[in-house]
Amino acid sequence: MLRLCLAAILIAAATAPTHPEFGTSLQITEWHYLGPFSTGPREGITGIADDPGELRPREGDRYVSTLVQGGSIGWKEAFPDSTGWVDIEFEGVLWDTLMDIYGYPGVVNGAYAYGEFVVSSEQTALVVAERIGSFYLNGELNYGDPYGHD
Repeated sequence: MLRLCLAAILIAAATAPTHPEFGTSLQITEWHYLGPFSTGPREGITGIADDPGELRPREGDRYVSTLVQGGSIGWKEAFPDSTGWVDIEFEGVLWDTLMDIYGYPGVVNGAYAYGEFVVSSEQTALVVAERIGSFYLNGELNYGDPYGHD
């Protein structure tokens, strides 16, 4: 099981304050996820999309994952709990067997998570991306905190 928290805190776009005040907290209420994909610890997922920022959940799309029994996966839905965390479970993966055969590198994996939100005006966003390597916001690549160092 993977626990994911990707939350955005919006900062009010006031005129040049030294310390901007935090505005409302935004929580994405519906996530879509795709995975797991076998990956190296630093390489990320390769071969799925030319531009992962354009990867969108579409019903019926199937992708190849060598970690899943049968090798075919599609997008699934997940919803955050009251604290904003999302539990993601990958069905059809024999984690113990992969670990026995390949060791730790056999279970290193990655996944895509997709969520949408709309705001009424242009704002600055602070995204809490703990244990997330990178994310796209408005189609632009941003780096997260993959090691959870706050």
